[in-house]
Amino acid sequence: MKNLLSIITFCFLTSIVFGQEHLNKTTRIYGVVIDSESYLPIKDVKISYNNKVLTSTNKDGFFESDINFNSSSRDGLKVTFSKSGFNNINSMEKWEPSMYKNGVNYLVGLKSGNNKGFTDVSPGDLSYDQTIDKLEDIKKKKHFKDRLAQIRLNNENSFFEIDEHYYILSNTNWLEVGSPEDSIRINDSKPVLASELNSVIKRSQIVAMSPDEFEVGVYRLTTKKQ
Repeated sequence: MKNLLSIITFCFLTSIVFGQEHLNKTTRIYGVVIDSESYLPIKDVKISYNNKVLTSTNKDGFFESDINFNSSSRDGLKVTFSKSGFNNINSMEKWEPSMYKNGVNYLVGLKSGNNKGFTDVSPGDLSYDQTIDKLEDIKKKKHFKDRLAQIRLNNENSFFEIDEHYYILSNTNWLEVGSPEDSIRINDSKPVLASELNSVIKRSQIVAMSPDEFEVGVYRLTTKKQ
């Protein structure tokens, strides 16, 4: 009987230990905050966790702080970036617990003027320069979005070429296709060439689009019910 109780007690205590493995572990959060329009560092941005200000950025826009974070929490890691004259940004990450162990890196662009803010969050230990390097990819994505916005003006076309790449556009989304000769099935009808889409369908009619699950070079569009 004593042996049985010992085994039960051991299992119980072990479960508590493993259950607490991710509770209140110290997690390092760090990164750089910049102006989303000028891309210049912003000083004195407040970084908050659980409604408590942890630290603020220096003249280079850099910050770092250790927090007690339950990495297995369903609530995830919510960090707020705020400064007078800019819109606050709330960053929420819900990762596998093991992804937090080497720190959480942020590149944050606070909104100024008519420009949109952004966040790029990644696990791991990155240097200041490596963090700033992520900005190039953000700039490319922003440039692409701006191009799409211009292309959509004053027309209903759904097929475009941009820098020798081919895209199907809805009013809210886009899908890259391989070539103008690829096949497009609209509501499971007879396929048409991608290059023929502009004479077949209006962009505002498209509600969903995706590559075909089984056929290479075939894409499927779903339109609004007439």
